[in-house]
Amino acid sequence: MLAKQFEEIMDRLNIFPGDVLFVHSSWDRLRFLDLSPLEIIDRLKKRVGERGLLCMPTYPWLYPMSLFDPQKIFCPSTTPSAVGFLTEIFRRCPDVYRSANPFLPVAAYGSRAYELVSGQENVKDLFGNESVFGQLLKLKAKQLGLGVSVGLSTFIHMADWKLRHLTNFKIGEEVIVSTLNLKDHLLKNVPFLIIPETILKVVNSSILFEKREDLMSQINFKTVEGNFFYSYYIHNMLKIAFEEAENALRTNDMPCWYIQKPSDNTVKKGI
Repeated sequence: MLAKQFEEIMDRLNIFPGDVLFVHSSWDRLRFLDLSPLEIIDRLKKRVGERGLLCMPTYPWLYPMSLFDPQKIFCPSTTPSAVGFLTEIFRRCPDVYRSANPFLPVAAYGSRAYELVSGQENVKDLFGNESVFGQLLKLKAKQLGLGVSVGLSTFIHMADWKLRHLTNFKIGEEVIVSTLNLKDHLLKNVPFLIIPETILKVVNSSILFEKREDLMSQINFKTVEGNFFYSYYIHNMLKIAFEEAENALRTNDMPCWYIQKPSDNTVKKGI
């Protein structure tokens, strides 16, 4: 019966074969379904099918509990995900591929999964057109939230990243990653762009949804036993996020959008 309930939730969220999904999840909020992580993953795979794409974040750090450490060796096939139990089980699946960006690695399933994540060790722009996130945006991906709020979104960072030329403080920072352990070779001292800890986005993007009713109206959502499930098209959210971010930057009215925590009293012009 509970397995049927999961399918009913997916129906309510308009998740169909061929969909491109980026899934944020909380395993603790999914336990009531009485399904194992693999059972949930298998049901999601069947939902999107081979024509679709199922993607999950598999970041090896989770602020503020753990910070990104560029001195640690990153291996796509073995470095654990720190952003949820479901994501860790997903990345271990034999038919799932994981990108080699050590800061924001993404795992993907589907006929286009390998194409999506391959070569990311050579893509330096964190949210550029060739990044996994840029590609998913072009594919009109949906964000699927399983037991989490709309305030959880990696893509919300694209707004300030794309508009960083308007800021007088650092949005991106280059770090040297000591070692990437790829399938058949090692890469040493590889430069990557990351989001520095001195700049914190208002990570809870529910502020954006609360402010813009036109965006909130585009969400498909369902609440089951106090657990929140939702889906929306990421490009629709970002269109409005870009508007809000650009307005905040141009009017210098940033407290509603940014929290700045400089390491010293100097405001630096960054990338």
